[in-house]
Amino acid sequence: MASTVTAGTLTVTIQESITLNNRDRGGSTTISVSSIGEIANRIVSVASGSEVELIKFGTAGRGEFVAANLKYLRLTNLDDTNFVRLRFSRASGHTADFKLPAGKSFILTEEDISVHATAGAFSSFSAMTNINARADTAAVDVEYYVATT
Repeated sequence: MASTVTAGTLTVTIQESITLNNRDRGGSTTISVSSIGEIANRIVSVASGSEVELIKFGTAGRGEFVAANLKYLRLTNLDDTNFVRLRFSRASGHTADFKLPAGKSFILTEEDISVHATAGAFSSFSAMTNINARADTAAVDVEYYVATT
C-alpha cells in the first residue's frame, strides 16, 4: 500500500519583543524546513525520582525516531515552578545535560552532538541515541514536538 501523506514545509518563527529606552529592540527569525512527512507531538509526565526516556533515536523501528531524518525538535517544560534536567546521550555512553527552567523551551534542528567524558578536544559529531528527562523537586509535564522527513 502506498502512502497518501504528502510532505509539507514546516515554518517556525521565533520572535523577541522588548522596548528599551523607548526603542524597539525586538527581533525575529523564521526557518522553513521542507519535505516534512512525519510529526510527533506528545506530553509526557516526568517524575522527580528517576529518569524518563522522552525520545529514542535509531535507524528504523517502532517507538523510535530515525536520527538521520530529524529536522526539528522542540522540548517545552510545561510546569510553572520546577525545572527539568534534559540528558542527551549517544551510543558511546557520553551524555550532555541541560537545565530547562519552568515554562521554557529547548530547540534542536539536527540530531548530531559532540560530547566527551572528559574535557577532550572536539573530534566529530555523532547522532544522539536518546533524550531522557528528570524533574527537579516535583513531577512536571514536558511536551515534545518532533518533525522528521
